[in-house]
Amino acid sequence: MKHTLVLVLFVTALLFPVRTQFFSSVRSDFYDRGKQSGVAVDQRNGMTLSPRLRKVAGIAKDYVWRLAADDRGTVYAATGHGGVLYKKEQSADRFSEFAKVPDAEITAVAVDGAGTVYAAGAPKAVLYRVGRNGEVSAMPRTNDLYFWDIVAAGDDLYIAAGGVTGKIYKFSKGAFTEVLVTKEQHVTALSYDKKSGDLYASTEGKGMIYRIAKSGAVHVLYTPPEDEVHTVALLPDGIVVAGTASREIDTKSTDTKSTGVGEKKARRNALYSIHPSGVFDKLYSFTDTVLLSLLSDDDGSVLIGTGDKGELYRIENGVISLVAKLEEKQILSMVRVNGVVYCATGSGGGVYRMDVEYSAEGNFTSDVLDAGNASRWGSISYKAKVPSSTEMIVETRSGNCLLPDATWSPFRKAAPRIESPDGRFIQFRIVMKSADAKRTPELESFMLSYVQKNSAPEVRSVALITAYQQGASKDAPKKPLLSQHQAMVTWSAHDANEDAMRYDVFYRRDGEKSFKLLKDDLAETSYVFDANKMPSGVYYFKVTATDRMNNDERSTLSGYSLSSPAAIDRLPPTVRDLVYVAVNGRRRVSFKASDTLSTIMSVRIALDGGEWRYIDPKDGLCDSSVEEYEVDTPLDTDSFSVEATDSEGNAAYQAFVLR
Repeated sequence: MKHTLVLVLFVTALLFPVRTQFFSSVRSDFYDRGKQSGVAVDQRNGMTLSPRLRKVAGIAKDYVWRLAADDRGTVYAATGHGGVLYKKEQSADRFSEFAKVPDAEITAVAVDGAGTVYAAGAPKAVLYRVGRNGEVSAMPRTNDLYFWDIVAAGDDLYIAAGGVTGKIYKFSKGAFTEVLVTKEQHVTALSYDKKSGDLYASTEGKGMIYRIAKSGAVHVLYTPPEDEVHTVALLPDGIVVAGTASREIDTKSTDTKSTGVGEKKARRNALYSIHPSGVFDKLYSFTDTVLLSLLSDDDGSVLIGTGDKGELYRIENGVISLVAKLEEKQILSMVRVNGVVYCATGSGGGVYRMDVEYSAEGNFTSDVLDAGNASRWGSISYKAKVPSSTEMIVETRSGNCLLPDATWSPFRKAAPRIESPDGRFIQFRIVMKSADAKRTPELESFMLSYVQKNSAPEVRSVALITAYQQGASKDAPKKPLLSQHQAMVTWSAHDANEDAMRYDVFYRRDGEKSFKLLKDDLAETSYVFDANKMPSGVYYFKVTATDRMNNDERSTLSGYSLSSPAAIDRLPPTVRDLVYVAVNGRRRVSFKASDTLSTIMSVRIALDGGEWRYIDPKDGLCDSSVEEYEVDTPLDTDSFSVEATDSEGNAAYQAFVLR
């Protein structure tokens, strides 16, 4: 077979001086949230056309519980609600009603070695023999509520029962014999090994997998942590595969071997393989998914039918692929007839036919991809095998709102350059076609490049922190630790493009017209300087940020911000206007404390050389650059000392003689 290997690479980093970014299939969840139709996506993020899949007409029921087939290729479908058994002969293109039982549901169906059809009615667990013309006759009753599965072993049947106690019956020559009585509530599924005569069963309750040997000996092969094993199948090499369907929330699992559906705390189930010796392996884990049906093939591949998303998976050569997402939410049963697979669904009953041949056309549409900012789109890069008579097309569309609407551009072919207009959001669509049902394109990797349009950096919260403020205020940054005469300009900055930024710090004294450079080319968002080198006064600080590290001169942008007025103050306050008068046998002293640049923070007095004590201003608050004080002292007080401290820690001391 002649293949064409397509390797499309388009390097956009040479065109765009800023950093080029990518949406890439290297991410395990790259395709998870997209919509696929007619294509299969595997765990390595490879993509091909899926096998041809179509719904078979003729069934109008809510559930198709089980499928079975005879040696002539006739398929039987057990349905509810209504208790109708349908059949489709191999040459027919639709199902037709074949038999009807008096029960509400037909939960299982099987064909024995002689070609006799049996159906299980529910909710009273009645086994019916169905004649060639659809006439039904009830077999002897058991005390069970449900028969969940029936498998043929020659002319005999094995039946999985449940509702009260999970049991397995053997039905032979018109009579039931108990093969196994478990402590579980249900035996959910059976698989019969024609070579060895062994029977395998799964249960709900604790969730167990049994092997019942031909001799009648019973062994528990494995008990997984999930409480329900819903389906079991046998591989050609004797390995058992089993799927769980627990509805419990798993909050402890740390398993990372998954299908990429997403790893959140949720309902988790798994596909296990169990060797006849009991050695097991968790093959794959699934999130918010229950495994409802399994179908093995002679080549060792396995199909997995799931709920409640209607997803059909295939494992082939150790690789799992999502083959299809059906409209119905549950894939309850599968059967293979001459290479054709039939899938039964619930929550909207139906049967789908999946052929060996590939679909003629399929497509995958990605979820909306968010570039984070207005962006220029680059190119599509992919590696793919495109055989002759097949085709693969990649298209894109873009817009500036999260949900595509009329403002978005239409899909346009990317070959390989993306032709969609600049924007923040983009979607891609992969279309695969084949004129030969045995050939398909094979996409191995995919990448979409873009570069955000450059946005100017934003500078915020420029402030001056002095050494005294750092120690006195709990809100001031504590690092780096400032020495007595140091001060620090601090700021925060943001760049929407996540560019590296460099900063220049400027200052201007109040009354001056232009800023002077204090320090340039800073990488950190603070700068410490020696405040002693600057005269006391009120200053404004400006910080400019530039993204020149990630852009050339033509596209470099900058932004800046100014501080509020900030004082560099090494001047002490002044104590003035001291007067005193005699009042009611005491001496009342009044004075003012004032500061040129800062607010008065505290005042203490000492009488006649005694201890310092704090006094409050007349208005009770130290919150301005001028504060008035008034205090009563004894008449014989001789000396009156005042300590006034401003908000920068500068202190003034003055002593007065009272006569």
